[in-house]
Amino acid sequence: MKRTRILIPLLALVLCVSMAACGGNSSGGGDAGTSGGDTAGTSSGGSGAEIAFIIPANQELGINDKGWIQNIWTAMSDWSAENGKVCTYYQTVDDSKQSHIDTYDLAIQNGAKVIYGCGNECLEAMRTAPWDYPDVSFISLEATGFAPDEIAPNLRAICTGQQESAWLAGVAAVGEGYTDLGIISCWDIPPINQWCWGYIQGVNYAAKRDGIEGITVRHHYANSASANPETQALAAAWYVDGVECIQCNAAGGNNSIIAAATAANKPVFGADADLAKEGPTVITSMVVDRTVVTYDVLTSIYDGTFDNNGGEEFWVGAAAGISRLSPWESNRFENYTFEQYQEDIAALANDTEQCRTGMITPDDAVDIYALQEQMGDNLVITINHII
Repeated sequence: MKRTRILIPLLALVLCVSMAACGGNSSGGGDAGTSGGDTAGTSSGGSGAEIAFIIPANQELGINDKGWIQNIWTAMSDWSAENGKVCTYYQTVDDSKQSHIDTYDLAIQNGAKVIYGCGNECLEAMRTAPWDYPDVSFISLEATGFAPDEIAPNLRAICTGQQESAWLAGVAAVGEGYTDLGIISCWDIPPINQWCWGYIQGVNYAAKRDGIEGITVRHHYANSASANPETQALAAAWYVDGVECIQCNAAGGNNSIIAAATAANKPVFGADADLAKEGPTVITSMVVDRTVVTYDVLTSIYDGTFDNNGGEEFWVGAAAGISRLSPWESNRFENYTFEQYQEDIAALANDTEQCRTGMITPDDAVDIYALQEQMGDNLVITINHII
């Protein structure tokens, strides 16, 4: 699949949100969806909000996930406050296509001119709904798998380089000296696998480059996006079994993994946002700055430059400053240096030895065995998939 990558300039953000929490958690149209609080305006239960953020049902923590959902919502709220618009959020009843479409319908009935969906859960709805509402602008973020003829003229299908942030974390894990690594993911879906696959390829790249042998990565799908005792118990058992560091990309389940790491005084890598404050042993986090993405796409809608990228998914990552690790001052590395990090992120952004364009990404929901097969002779580490 062709991917277009361009450099997006970083925007200075002015944090001057005026919150008008009206109709919070009120029912919106029966079973179609649940409306959240409006911001930067005066409407009730979503009525009159011009920009609607649609959250998948499986995001148990809603807009307060301390990760990508909160990142998007904060950026949307800030942008709306700065530009005199009203935004609100809705959460679907379930993750079916129909539930997403019903929620879009509800938001549009309530006055939405912009529908902002996120996650692969919105993929099927975004394949059809924009065609039904040609006067509404649609945004999908982190929904990958569109065919070119499925992206309507009024849809911007954006994918960030999560795998690039994860690649940097994998390289850093090797640079820190870890050889027994673990990954706990929430679901076997492409956006989550981007974290997993990118991390493995970063570990593999650094091991091959530095001539390090005997690195093992074990991986597990928790099949849950919430904090739960089973995920915490698994992480604790892994640390007892010799795993030196766990990369967590389990959404709300990250809290369980970080709790296990804290109790064991063992390192953990976070995902989506800087999670350093969530635990004393969070060494770094795989950060994707969706603030810039959100500001840029909302601005384009209102300045007339919004388009569907020629019917192609629009990819942004390290080259645009979107994909990176936590700010260096919040990292807790002992061996991996800032100079090494600067060299590695430059190699990724500049695509040295095709470390970016040559990266294998999960366009389909396939498991870790498919990655091993695709990497073939290039695989110099050992991957253990633990069900």
